[in-house]
Amino acid sequence: MSGEEQRREVDWRKAMPLIVLVGLLAYANSFDKAFVFDDSFWIQNNLDIASPFRYLRQAPARWVVWLSLALNYWAGGLKVGGYHLVNWGIHVCAALALFGIVRRTLLLECWQGRFERSAPWLALAVALLWVAHPLNTQSVTYVVQRCESLMGLFYLLTLYCVVRGAGSPAGGWWYGLAVVCCALGMGCKEVMFSAPLVVLLYDRVFLASSFRELLRKRWGLHVGLAATWGLLAVEMMMPSTLPGAGNAGFDYQGIPPLQYAMTQAGVILYYVRLAAWPNSLCLDYQDWPVVTRLQDCLIPGLLVLFLLGGTAWALYRQPWLGFLGAWFFLILAPTSSIMPIADVAFEHRMYLPLVALVVLAVLAGDWALRRFVPDGAGRRGLAVGCVVLPVAVLATLTLGRNDDYRSVVSIWTDAVAKRPSLGRGHGALATVHLKLGHFEEAVPHFEEAVRLLPADGLFRTAQAVNWLKTGQLDRAVAALERVTREGPGYASGHDALGLALLLQGKGNRAVECFRRAVEIAPRSAAFRYRLATALFRQGHRKEAETEYEEGLRLDPTFPERTARLAWRLALAAEAERGWTTGEVVFLAEQACGATSFRDPNLLDVLAVACAADGQFDRAAATARAAVGLAEAAGALEQTARIAERARLFEKKKPFQHGWAEQGQ
Repeated sequence: MSGEEQRREVDWRKAMPLIVLVGLLAYANSFDKAFVFDDSFWIQNNLDIASPFRYLRQAPARWVVWLSLALNYWAGGLKVGGYHLVNWGIHVCAALALFGIVRRTLLLECWQGRFERSAPWLALAVALLWVAHPLNTQSVTYVVQRCESLMGLFYLLTLYCVVRGAGSPAGGWWYGLAVVCCALGMGCKEVMFSAPLVVLLYDRVFLASSFRELLRKRWGLHVGLAATWGLLAVEMMMPSTLPGAGNAGFDYQGIPPLQYAMTQAGVILYYVRLAAWPNSLCLDYQDWPVVTRLQDCLIPGLLVLFLLGGTAWALYRQPWLGFLGAWFFLILAPTSSIMPIADVAFEHRMYLPLVALVVLAVLAGDWALRRFVPDGAGRRGLAVGCVVLPVAVLATLTLGRNDDYRSVVSIWTDAVAKRPSLGRGHGALATVHLKLGHFEEAVPHFEEAVRLLPADGLFRTAQAVNWLKTGQLDRAVAALERVTREGPGYASGHDALGLALLLQGKGNRAVECFRRAVEIAPRSAAFRYRLATALFRQGHRKEAETEYEEGLRLDPTFPERTARLAWRLALAAEAERGWTTGEVVFLAEQACGATSFRDPNLLDVLAVACAADGQFDRAAATARAAVGLAEAAGALEQTARIAERARLFEKKKPFQHGWAEQGQ
């Protein structure tokens, strides 16, 4: 190895740990942040996440991402830290791949030795600025946007393998690995569609002097990469249960293609502004106005056309610069061109396009230093400062943006503060307050959500449930009847109406509503569970047990969840409970039955419920059975606790202590 090659190797080894360190510092506060937005559907409340094959069938076109989430669940359940750790690892690996691509590209012969000495440091500057940039937080800290970051990693690895293969005697192996990475990227997100085109353009600009030479040397590579389009086509033709799966494509009726394209002119310029000055990052842009008249997008449209024309010109006169423009526009093309998508803007779409802007900024800065600052220690010090200061600022902004994800309330509060017309944001924030029991805090946000999105049955239903919680029963029933009348196929509306009717004492009508909800959504364990409760209240115990068993089959976690509910109800006052003690006993029986009456925790709950219902002999016998099981398991503290309750039941006294002492 020559002295120059040894120096490069040292530079490489210095750079890698620094990229990891900056990535860690920028995202140090992200590992305990909450699940938000679509995380609820895909992770928290997804019954299939524990069954990978069923989980993958929900969205076959993104099977690599769903498999990674299923593995996360297998390793740590719903502990959010594990998901964030994987997302962070993906992002840092992508930054390392980016460093390798830029460094090796700047050392190619086409540059004629211009970056012979500075290539590692320029590549390091690019990687550090990109890994610390807050515009990437949505792709990293928002868990389910792993779709974007994992696709980005495979995109970069595909190109890295091509660069390595071009300069390696074992090029065939590298090219084969590039095809594998491209295929995996196709299984992450449809944006990967542009990868074979970008690789072809890279080959022509940096590696080959003509397309003839390109095909002669690497025709197999490009055929293999193009073949991955077939894999993507097959994946996309398979049926999907992805939320909003019909909200994209030329058959989407929400926005005509021409209006979507006109709208994207402003969106693209907004993305560029966020890359330069990321001061107004927002989780959601559902309220972005759709442009319907050409004159309303004239200036943005002309600017974007100018950039596109500049890219075409640069490909002819300055190919490296044209490649950066093509990288930016080709990667954005699936989401920011003429194919309509319900959500016209999302920050995570800039994950890879941001690379082009960062590379351009670094090379422009290097040119300015070479042109205007004399060579020597002063230039080197200024160069270091021009990287360290922006990286520090960007990392600080990233830490601040990560903090917005500390809870679902905080991220949606931030969103509606920045975009007051964000109806979906107001509705989401109100729904979170409802779940947390903050009923009064939910009211103004529900009102704003319904005002901005009057046709949204989800938020109107949640608003009615909030009225239920605040005792406005008649108002809630009237609203839910209107929701189900206008949207007869809306399962949650029927379910909520059934709950309201139960509270009004109209059990038969409630059963009808719950049945309708189950018919619409037969795989909802929660709907089955509420139908079972209503049937039991009407005296149809056998049918109730059947529905409950089906709920258990759909959601194996129901025994524990039902037991927790039964525990709270058994210890609540009658007025607070809303359930009879006999119904609470039924809940506990179903939970115990699902585990063959072999779980001491669940038997303990059943004993407490029986005592609350006045069945003291049964309560004592059940508690003694629980004691035996706990003793056999060696759980001494649990044994003593349940034995103490058993003695209480033998004295014909119910258990009155707090929920926390149960230890469930």
